[in-house]
Amino acid sequence: MTVWYTRHVQWAAHVKNLPGKKFLIRGNHDDQWTESQWNTRAGFKVTPPFIQDRIYFSHEPGAPSSEWDYNIHGHTHNHSPFRRYEKMQTTFYNVSIEAMEYRPVKLGEILDELRT
Repeated sequence: MTVWYTRHVQWAAHVKNLPGKKFLIRGNHDDQWTESQWNTRAGFKVTPPFIQDRIYFSHEPGAPSSEWDYNIHGHTHNHSPFRRYEKMQTTFYNVSIEAMEYRPVKLGEILDELRT
């Protein structure tokens, strides 16, 4: 299992105990530790935002781009829209912890929702 975390880690002390590899796309409140400390204290490998299979994974919503079809992001907290939404002719998916009902969600579930 691989865990991609796009949310503020201050919300995620429980994540270290989840099985599998854990990757963190740092948020605006996640600069208190070095990359090494994130690994030893929270079990995360820190990675920058990235595009894979035309999906942009980021902490904050990205600016629309012809390089990707969907943006899966965190950051927006209690501000809707939650989950899938359209803005500026672009499809976004908000995985803020509140949007996901405070639980991990499998990427496959998100992709199924995006592609239907």
